[in-house]
Amino acid sequence: MSKITAEEFDKKFDNGEDVTEFLDLENVKSFRESHLSIMKNYVKIDEDLLKFFPDEKAINDALRSYVEYLKEKKSA
Repeated sequence: MSKITAEEFDKKFDNGEDVTEFLDLENVKSFRESHLSIMKNYVKIDEDLLKFFPDEKAINDALRSYVEYLKEKKSA
């Protein structure tokens, strides 16, 4: 892997030149690999439910209420 400054790299890239000799492709991670820890905490909410749960707080409050309901039901 050859080394150049970021400015030189940008100029070559912008000019459409092949810059692969300046990239460390052996240690590159996919988007999924590099963002896996972040993505683990995301859940897709279906469009029809968004009107009832417009933000993170609404979803967490509803889930906490449901958990309390289940606890009460189990102990009854």
